[in-house]
Amino acid sequence: MKKFSFDEPGVQMLISELYQLPDEQLKAEADALKTDYRRWMDNHFILAATQLAFLARIDDRFINQAALQTSTFLIARLPIRLVKATGADTAGKTSEGKIVDLDKKSSSRYSDEGGFEEGETLVYTISYQ
Repeated sequence: MKKFSFDEPGVQMLISELYQLPDEQLKAEADALKTDYRRWMDNHFILAATQLAFLARIDDRFINQAALQTSTFLIARLPIRLVKATGADTAGKTSEGKIVDLDKKSSSRYSDEGGFEEGETLVYTISYQ
């Protein structure tokens, strides 16, 4: 599988490609992600040396939670998004001020035409202090 840019469009392209895989191959990807999240990220995204260094410093408790939730969402083929600060939000900021949030967003909706719908999205948000 080719590497994708680590930005919102790149994440969506990777997810789209993964969700086209047969169930068995998608499960293998999810298992690899759960087994070694950092390696999986490096194998699937074009990451700068500073991004790799930051990834290596992230607390293992966060990595374990991200690996578990992301692999679960992959197997279920549920939406996964990246929201990343850009431009003026990152001007003069270093990785020491970087914050990574991982949130599960649940939604419910009802309409006469569509009836009841519910869903979940896993959202990674990268911002700076």
